[in-house]
Amino acid sequence: MGVIEERVHTVYALFSQQGFDSFADSSNTNKKDNIMASSVSSRRPQLSSRIVLAFFMVATVLTALLFTKLMAAIFMMTGIKDPAVLGRDFTNSTMIALGMTVAGLFYTLRATVAYPFVKQVAEELVKVTWPSFEESKQNTSSTVWVTAVIAIILFVFDWAFGNLTDLLLAL
Repeated sequence: MGVIEERVHTVYALFSQQGFDSFADSSNTNKKDNIMASSVSSRRPQLSSRIVLAFFMVATVLTALLFTKLMAAIFMMTGIKDPAVLGRDFTNSTMIALGMTVAGLFYTLRATVAYPFVKQVAEELVKVTWPSFEESKQNTSSTVWVTAVIAIILFVFDWAFGNLTDLLLAL
């Protein structure tokens, strides 16, 4: 089995498996810590593979959008006619851009550097302990208050030194 076929099989297997939602739900409760300790290690490869899959899907869509705009601009700047091929939105430049995107996707999936690197990043993301919603609210509130206090202090210093400078220049 080739590299691409193996990764396509992995993607298919990830989409056909169930259980990701139950993992996300169980991570929110403190009562299931014992279950989490045993299930996290068994589900980490699945979760990290899903993160890798999501990354490549988002990257492919963004690349397609970029190539579509780029090819449309090239066609417009060079004066090449860009007739519609499949409806109003699918022009020759769009088809070329989508072809470039698919070629880039296959190249990336076959690359020996990109896929393992993204997989390692996803495995590290799974290990991260994310703050709860309450912790996030508290940290955001603290940040806003500290920023406001510093802004007031800077305003006072600016006002004081501005008036002092005006007083000295008036002499």
